[in-house]
Amino acid sequence: MVLNSYLQTNTALVEDLLKAVIEGAVFSLSPENKPVVLRTIMKRLKITDARGAEEGYDGVIKTTDLKPYPSVEGLRNMQHFMKSQNPLVANVNVENMIDNRLVRKLDDSGFINEMRNLSTTVVHARVAVRPTSMSRGAPQFFSIRRQRT
Repeated sequence: MVLNSYLQTNTALVEDLLKAVIEGAVFSLSPENKPVVLRTIMKRLKITDARGAEEGYDGVIKTTDLKPYPSVEGLRNMQHFMKSQNPLVANVNVENMIDNRLVRKLDDSGFINEMRNLSTTVVHARVAVRPTSMSRGAPQFFSIRRQRT
């Protein structure tokens, strides 16, 4: 989620980040990458139970859609939980919060299906994201794994 004003002024950056998220999901969901993904999950989340980590991973595999279209139902669920902390959240029309044009653009262009069909050869790239008033501080770096055919 980003503010509409941020999306309007940083469309290319948000699109690149969305591509990176999709590429990361493709990598994480590829069966040949399961061992490294499980090790990473266990290390980063400090999980010691390998079986529990694998069950969680398997659950994610079953529920993850590589086409990350926003879900009205998902936003309504978030709204339901958030309104207990802030009753004004109940007044928000979640349908008005959805702007799926970047996902649709990547879907219509074939990018998402292309990512699904790529070989497992991985090329690493680093993308620097300039600091904003929201991130405060030094540029943030994201590792992108771009697969080649």
